Amino acid sequence: MRYFLLLFFLFFQLVWANPKPEKNSFTSFCHRTISNLFSDVKPFSIEQLRELTPSQFRALSPKQLKALPPEQIQALHSDQLSALSSKQFRALRPEQIQALTSDQLKALTLEQFKALTYRQIGALSPKQLKALTPEKITELTPVQIQALNLESIQTLVIGYLSPEQIQALTLEQFRALTPEQVKALSSEQLGALEPSLLRALTPEQVKALRSEQTLTLSIEHIWELIIEYLSPKQIQALTPGQVRVLLSEQLRTLRPEQLRALSPKQLRALSPKQLKALTLEQKRILILEKFEFLTSEQVKKLKI
Repeated sequence: MRYFLLLFFLFFQLVWANPKPEKNSFTSFCHRTISNLFSDVKPFSIEQLRELTPSQFRALSPKQLKALPPEQIQALHSDQLSALSSKQFRALRPEQIQALTSDQLKALTLEQFKALTYRQIGALSPKQLKALTPEKITELTPVQIQALNLESIQTLVIGYLSPEQIQALTLEQFRALTPEQVKALSSEQLGALEPSLLRALTPEQVKALRSEQTLTLSIEHIWELIIEYLSPKQIQALTPGQVRVLLSEQLRTLRPEQLRALSPKQLRALSPKQLKALTLEQKRILILEKFEFLTSEQVKKLKI
């Protein structure tokens, strides 16, 4: 009854104060009234909220939107949410963001998605992230990328990320990538990585690297790679130029099966300094099993 009287009074004031109302004055009145009546949104039912038009829903203030319980947010029509401004959307609490359905997330505009805060992005579940369109994934800012939790990172379709977005991954996020995601990295994406990130790769991640990927690694990337994690097949995929720049510390970690996998071209690429740095066991393997592929100068450096 109180709300009815309030509505009647406001309508009476509007009509008598403006005998010749402007076009759409009643719509404007409705929007102002909606905003005033919903000063405390919680008591209103889900049905009442769903009956609001997108433009009426947009009339709610950020403070009023923030007061909506997650279950009410989840029940809203997609077009109601997509009608919100970026400022209004940023007002939503992380718990409200977590309540968004896949359809609601898909309906968000690019402007709304780009406006999501660090805490809001961090609240997205793996299921929600998986529901995002490629267009939205490519719009993630470096700050938003870093806000993603490790579980969500593992659901990302890595091919959608730009080299700049790949660069934004933190050490923990990079180590959280699945072997399948590492395998899916393009040469351009790998090349954009900070070399130090390669040292953070787990044995499973290193083993997932394809030959095409290792071929494109720069000298700086090669220096950071933990060589002992490579399989014999991956060792064979290295170019003679990449073998030539391996550090002494890296060479000393090569396992017998990795040494045996070296091709004649790769062996001849080893410098005297590199050969001299090998362990006694490694030198024996080369002398006994790879002697025919070595130059006379290399043999001199392998004296036991």
